[in-house]
Amino acid sequence: MRCSGRVSYGDYLQRLQKLESKLADNTGKLQEILSRLPKGICAKDNSKRPSKCKEGRPIDCNDIPGKCPSGVYKVFPKHTQGIEVYCEMNLDEGHWTVFQRRENGYVDFYRGWNDYKSGFGNPKLEFWLGNDILHSLTSRGKYEMRIDLFDFDGNNAFAKYKEFRIGDESSKFKLTADGYYGTAGNSLEHHNGHRFSTKDNDNDNLSGHCATAYPGAWWFNTCVTADLNGPFSAKNNSQKCIRDRTVT
Repeated sequence: MRCSGRVSYGDYLQRLQKLESKLADNTGKLQEILSRLPKGICAKDNSKRPSKCKEGRPIDCNDIPGKCPSGVYKVFPKHTQGIEVYCEMNLDEGHWTVFQRRENGYVDFYRGWNDYKSGFGNPKLEFWLGNDILHSLTSRGKYEMRIDLFDFDGNNAFAKYKEFRIGDESSKFKLTADGYYGTAGNSLEHHNGHRFSTKDNDNDNLSGHCATAYPGAWWFNTCVTADLNGPFSAKNNSQKCIRDRTVT
């Protein structure tokens, strides 16, 4: 390949200024898109606690004062030295502890058991909080769960469960999700009461392996009506992507 011709310093400067203008414009558009992205999957403790529990060492986002903005906070679930979580303080009365978020597919969710047990990613961006933490939180109070879904065209739907609980590792982090209402459909009905599976730990009810057939990790039954930890695909690829078959 060969380049011919000459370009003046003024031409270079003009091109650079145009690039800077485009970058500023795209940055503004990106910030607008990020502001409209879903907050992921959230859990909230509905039990009442004395006010002193909201001082010093919050256990979860329910202990964050209501006037605080959404963002990353350090909380102290049982048997931890403190972890950073994203607290959604505006949606649906606030105080939601976000435990999963998908935005752009930059974080690989096709991971093994230990990663899902301990958690991975960045709570400001894409992440999974960790099954050990989910068990620690949901075993100590009455929690509800909310799932918010957005598609590439800006359409959205939600599913809310009045009772949400995750078992310990000996139960394979068994899922309890009851009391559905919302607009997304009850996709977790097929998964309720089932164990968590990853590519290296098969606990589904199929002779095959759901976590490899539908690359991801979930409370697979036989296999999925929902797999929100599945591959993040482009708009035009519906073959292998985050799934929720009850959304229309």
